[in-house]
Amino acid sequence: MADKPTRGLDYMKKIALILAVLAAGLLFSCKKNNVQVSLSVNPEELVFTSEQGSKTVEVTCNSDWEARIPASTWAALEMDGTTLTVSVLSNPGPEARETTLNVSSGEVTKSVKITQQAAE
Repeated sequence: MADKPTRGLDYMKKIALILAVLAAGLLFSCKKNNVQVSLSVNPEELVFTSEQGSKTVEVTCNSDWEARIPASTWAALEMDGTTLTVSVLSNPGPEARETTLNVSSGEVTKSVKITQQAAE
């Protein structure tokens, strides 16, 4: 009869060990991937004449990424794999105009300055 409390203790230890192993497994399976994001754009600036036109930007990244131009009525973006095509409408105005193309992956963002010259 003196063995019964010890058996119960051994059983509780086994259950505690199993729960600890399961908890550790959950912790490691939820750990974030610590891969450093490598992101680059080429070129980092696009300069257009006042005429309508298109130019490309190449993106190199070791992770998923996205590209956006903030709301613009004169610049548009098309994506084809790692090549971005920026198209601009003619600028009939007397002022040059600028916007930015932002390419992001996680916490990393690279910007491409887009400038279009004024009409002459």
